[in-house]
Amino acid sequence: MRVAIAGSSGLIGAELARGLDMAGYSVLRLVRSPAPQLVAGEAQVLWNPVRGELDPRALDGCDVVVNLAGSSIAAGRWNERRKAEMRQSRVQAARVLASAVAQAKPLPRLFFCASAIGYYGHRPPDEILDEFSAPGQSLFAQLVQDWEAAAAPASAAGVRTVHARFGLVLSTHGGALTRMLPLFRLGLGGRFGAGRQMMS
Repeated sequence: MRVAIAGSSGLIGAELARGLDMAGYSVLRLVRSPAPQLVAGEAQVLWNPVRGELDPRALDGCDVVVNLAGSSIAAGRWNERRKAEMRQSRVQAARVLASAVAQAKPLPRLFFCASAIGYYGHRPPDEILDEFSAPGQSLFAQLVQDWEAAAAPASAAGVRTVHARFGLVLSTHGGALTRMLPLFRLGLGGRFGAGRQMMS
């Protein structure tokens, strides 16, 4: 089975690529600049989601296309520039990739797209949410709705399209946990608020 991954240098993408390789799958990395080192069984294709550049033929023969592209939401303050970058790195990338998926020959069996629980916005802590729950009203909830909608060309072409609404991802290899742990190790961590705050 051949799996194409956009966002393969990120926290989740790197682990996914490593796991697929260990399981014997053929991995195609979609990269914005040439990756210096590939493991056996991997290949790479250059793309530029900002400029809308991806040759659809690059996905020919792929059984699964995974979209994990998107700038980190924890990389800095959410000023206007960062908000625009978060939107472009998700919505534009998903649109470019979905369009290429819809033109691939043969069509992939699955288009797996990263999404976020930010779709639901701010809710009471005792409210149970599932994939049928209504979206929230926040800025990030709208971004996630637009992000998911950008995959429409793939589903319209008949490709099974899945949106995985991730919560906070914790790993010792990067992400939020590596930012939090040093404070706790210095004795600066602690409980905040009344203790009823939710973290998915």
